[in-house]
Amino acid sequence: MKKKRIKYLAIINFTTDLFSFKDEVKEFELYNIKIQKYRDLVVKYKLKFLFDNVYNYQKFKEC
Repeated sequence: MKKKRIKYLAIINFTTDLFSFKDEVKEFELYNIKIQKYRDLVVKYKLKFLFDNVYNYQKFKEC
């Protein structure tokens, strides 16, 4: 079985975001993992979900 690696990682604590720890970010980059701000990543995938569902709904509505 082929193992998959993550491409993006975002972790948030109560007060800090993993993105703010520059040393940790550099360590993850050694493994080709991009650290993003948590809010940016969440917004990106919420928008993708909405656009995908609206597009599928419009295709369904046309049938």
